[in-house]
Amino acid sequence: MAFLDYSPTTTPPYDEDSYSDYEELPAYTARRNRRSVKPPTRHTFVLADKKNREWAFLRVDSRPDSAARFPVFRDGDVINGSVELDLPKEALIHQVSVWVRGRVSNQESINQDRMENDAAGLYFLNENLTLWKPSFGDPRANASHDGSSPSSTKEYKGKFSGSYSWDFRICLPTTVKGSAAPGADGASYGLPPHFRDATTPFVLVYQIGLVIKSGLLRTDDTLRQEIGILPRRKPPTLSIMRQIAYRERTPPPGPEADRDGWLVHRTVPVLGTMFGKQPVEMYCSFALAEPLVYTRGSIIPIQLILESSSSQVLDLLASPSRLQVCLVRMVSSGSKLKLKTSRTSTASCLAMGVCWPASSSQQARHRRVIHSELKLSRSLTPSFEFQGAAVRYSIVVLPPRASGFVPSNSDPLFTQSIDVTADYAHGPRPRSYAPSGAVAPAIAKHPKWSAEDEDNMALVGYGLGYR
Repeated sequence: MAFLDYSPTTTPPYDEDSYSDYEELPAYTARRNRRSVKPPTRHTFVLADKKNREWAFLRVDSRPDSAARFPVFRDGDVINGSVELDLPKEALIHQVSVWVRGRVSNQESINQDRMENDAAGLYFLNENLTLWKPSFGDPRANASHDGSSPSSTKEYKGKFSGSYSWDFRICLPTTVKGSAAPGADGASYGLPPHFRDATTPFVLVYQIGLVIKSGLLRTDDTLRQEIGILPRRKPPTLSIMRQIAYRERTPPPGPEADRDGWLVHRTVPVLGTMFGKQPVEMYCSFALAEPLVYTRGSIIPIQLILESSSSQVLDLLASPSRLQVCLVRMVSSGSKLKLKTSRTSTASCLAMGVCWPASSSQQARHRRVIHSELKLSRSLTPSFEFQGAAVRYSIVVLPPRASGFVPSNSDPLFTQSIDVTADYAHGPRPRSYAPSGAVAPAIAKHPKWSAEDEDNMALVGYGLGYR
């Protein structure tokens, strides 16, 4: 079955700024020279006493786009910040330190221990920096720390009173080893992204903390704040023909003209009954834009061709509103990432593709050509696998959903694993060609997507991960 060129009927306006995300350099755009570098966003977190007087401040500079949320960093970033104390009365302080920690845990454990210690070696990331202790000398004389030794060696034996401040720098690594916790493999991984979802069996969280030790008879004062980390990973470049189309703002060529830009699946039958008695036989082909690594906040171009000897069947089942093109997320947890290893996995449909018919010149009496786009939310967690925890994505095409049609089975027609990243490929960014006002159908459901078992992994497939 031949695939036709990707020729949408309309080209809506496109705002490239709406696709901006956490990146170091903007991808190609005609507006590139108009962009200015945004200053970092400063986040301030405080400790207050019983009278609600604020006396300790942890300030952190993060990437500009994280102003409305928690601080967000990239792997390899330097976290710049400061600690300030404003003490209303004299206090005996033994140590001031900051830390950054990362951990994979289940929902209950992460809420109970609050990442306060690493006695069991549970953290895959555990960066600690002492800003002051008595051997550093006068606390007002050593106000900047990046892990180097202080200039003074005269031990300080006095109390604290009034205002103090220390600047600090903590360098985030690009790779880490698995934790020493039971079941961890101890292998090296790229720094994984933060992930917290109340509906999933595990969380992967990062926190930055401030600890002020005040002596053996007093509880340490601890301030902790969750932060986000996104790994750097640029997708492979788009096909030359697709890049040219995006730069020139013209429809990109379809699978037949741009063989390097599409993955074409084999044709499969769609069988069932219509209105309880009429047998249905239709054939469906599926093509997905390559490379199979997509940026959150962008779109995934898809093309479907449906053929049947019955025009009535096509009228019923090939209507864009009845096609089910799904973005499915698989969340897995277990000791190892192998099919033979016992593990828990859950799958859920996060988004549906918008479908619309190709131009009339591409249609025929017994064939329908359908274009589709899946919009990837900017809040998607990038694909990863780490210490037995994994977030993967797949494009799944289910049988059409139409009143009066009962498919012979509910298995997906097509399943293709993909990867999601936070970075754009070098070159022009993807553009949407969906007609104005096009609406995606209701979120699809599948019996196996709600089950917690290994069968989901075969149903949804594997992503490439970050290993």
